[in-house]
Amino acid sequence: MLMYNQLTLEPGEILEVDPCVFWAEECGRVLLDSLRQHGQLQPLLVQKTAGGYSLLAGYKRFQGLKSLGRTLYALQADVAGPWEKGLIYLSSNLERTPDTTMMLQALRYFQPLGQDQEQVYVMMGITPDSRQQLQLQAWLELPHRWDTILEHSPQLLACAGELREMDTEDLDSLNPLFVELSWSLNKARKLLELLNRCSRAGKISPAWVISRLEMDRVLQKDLSPKDKIQTILNSLGREAYPEYTRLQEQARQNIRRLVAGTAWHCIHPDNFESSDLQLLVRVRTPEELDRASRQLSRIAGSDLLRPWPVYPYE
Repeated sequence: MLMYNQLTLEPGEILEVDPCVFWAEECGRVLLDSLRQHGQLQPLLVQKTAGGYSLLAGYKRFQGLKSLGRTLYALQADVAGPWEKGLIYLSSNLERTPDTTMMLQALRYFQPLGQDQEQVYVMMGITPDSRQQLQLQAWLELPHRWDTILEHSPQLLACAGELREMDTEDLDSLNPLFVELSWSLNKARKLLELLNRCSRAGKISPAWVISRLEMDRVLQKDLSPKDKIQTILNSLGREAYPEYTRLQEQARQNIRRLVAGTAWHCIHPDNFESSDLQLLVRVRTPEELDRASRQLSRIAGSDLLRPWPVYPYE
């Protein structure tokens, strides 16, 4: 059991913040007002250094009290090393519910220390051997710069297993797509699925696929982020399923020919995933309705609808 000595310090005596403070946040207005009105209700945790003290826990309180010019109440801990300091910091933050980014910040701190991290997962509320734990463990095998992606798109943690299988060159080529565009989980999975299919079919690396399809140029186009994502997926789809894409385009051409010269509009409402067709018309007078009904009869008898349905087969 650690022993703590009570101290009263001036802010200038704390010379550094220990790396174990991996969830450092600036003091917010609510806490600052509380410190101003009620004073310091919880001690800081510090460790003695050569020239002063190092902060081990209580970063927000320290920043707030420092800005107010207040004397600090602290406990001095005699801690053996980084692993113990990290566990103490986690223990001092057990009331917090860490999000995905915070979990990775903590795990990145503990990862190189060579200890069994099961205790760390438990302290953060992660069930042992759960899907969440396995996904986090897979993500830890990615380069650190990938962590920033999860700050804006935490749902991409579910893609950790697929990303882990890629080598450094592939990840470097793929990284800009995730940094510059916000992918839903379904779109991201489709991207990786198509990319891997193209890679296997052509016996080339995913990086080569990305380069050959010039996806970096798509990022530079004057398109909305949504359209950029769809352009990338369409390009990969044509590469992964060339025959299906040809049949799909042929079906679209047939549909356009089917209703050409009429008031009708025809679409596959679910993008060729079923045999359904949707025919729409807008009329303003009984005469237009009569004309549209005769046009519909001609459409129904067109050879373009034989055999039914009008959609491509892979």
